[in-house]
Amino acid sequence: MGGIVLNHAKRNRHVVFYFLLPYLMVMILFIIALAMLLGYSFYEYVSPGVMNPGFT
Repeated sequence: MGGIVLNHAKRNRHVVFYFLLPYLMVMILFIIALAMLLGYSFYEYVSPGVMNPGFT
């Protein structure tokens, strides 16, 4: 089963692309979320109390 799918994917490059597309989307979303989290932490570190003034 796996060999048949692999041979079929070797002939069709777009099949490989569509097979790897979900993993690529997950990686992109993970990188965006990580960048947003790091940016939010950096912004909080640079200017504390701006996003949430009540927090001391």
